[in-house]
Amino acid sequence: MAVNFKDKTGTEQFQSYLRSHQNDVKSKAQNNYYHADVVADAFSEGFNAGEKSGIKTGREEIVAKLVKNKVEELTQKATQVYILSGRIVDHIRKRGNKVDSFHLNIFHENPKVIIAVNNELLLNDEFITSTYSKIFEIKRIFDELFGVDLDMGLVGSSDLDLELLSQDGYQYSEEFE
Repeated sequence: MAVNFKDKTGTEQFQSYLRSHQNDVKSKAQNNYYHADVVADAFSEGFNAGEKSGIKTGREEIVAKLVKNKVEELTQKATQVYILSGRIVDHIRKRGNKVDSFHLNIFHENPKVIIAVNNELLLNDEFITSTYSKIFEIKRIFDELFGVDLDMGLVGSSDLDLELLSQDGYQYSEEFE
């Protein structure tokens, strides 16, 4: 979803995007994580076997809580990805350069950001050194906050295929004039 920066502030647009995708959070994880139903069954069995504690929690309640926590975690990570991407855009602009767009994939385990600039800028060693120094700083901040990597990089905008980006999970974009 490409966004015209003048319609709404980027933050308003991004928060709207997040709200529209809250139901996309799956109740199961990938890469060696148990499905939420398995975890809920284990919790239910534990609570049923431990009647002496007097606490009973239903399976549905546990699944709902797990999904809610996952949505909150995704929202926090996504918001930070957006804010930190904005810092890179500001860094580039303050040095007199133009950013054409940025593209976010917030649903990946390690969120991903692509910042599109004029192809000529990618041949400018000073621009590359300065921008990637800032990107490294931003990635370190994200890792300290969430303990996962933030993949972030620059790409030339002249041959950027937005449809292919969308298919690769970059479903939120902002374009600048």
